[in-house]
Amino acid sequence: MSGKKPSEGDIRPTGIVVATAIFLLEGIYNVAFPALFDPSLIPLIVIGAVCFVTAAGLFLKRKFAFYLALLLFPIMLTQGALTLYTNVNSVGWRPDYATATFNASLIAYMLGLLLALLLVLDKRAILRPMSVSMPWIGKSPAGTATSKPHQSKEESGKQPSVQT
Repeated sequence: MSGKKPSEGDIRPTGIVVATAIFLLEGIYNVAFPALFDPSLIPLIVIGAVCFVTAAGLFLKRKFAFYLALLLFPIMLTQGALTLYTNVNSVGWRPDYATATFNASLIAYMLGLLLALLLVLDKRAILRPMSVSMPWIGKSPAGTATSKPHQSKEESGKQPSVQT
């Protein structure tokens, strides 16, 4: 062991780690279902991809992940509830083991989504905005920082004239 203590920025709260894991699992669920049963379900693949981006953002403690989680919640909750409703109305709660497992997975999907949202809402204060470094902005071609144009001593002491 190196003996180096992790800095405060390196520590991820348990809530963020759990929410990251939930969004990863839900992304896998949304991508695996079309891959196994019907590849034409493009919206599920898109939702799964956004879940992966949200999980990555949460892992990196980025603020955009909070907004993606807020965006995904109603979409995914509606998707899970409508799928469960349709499945129960067409085949019942548990006519066989596979249907019962699928129904239970949808319930777990929605409960996991609710838990992930609550965890993200609780820990949103530690999420940081994206820091984009653009060193060329605000620099002159010679590499020195530019600010206001240079004013002579006479100009800086003058008061602006106001015409009446």
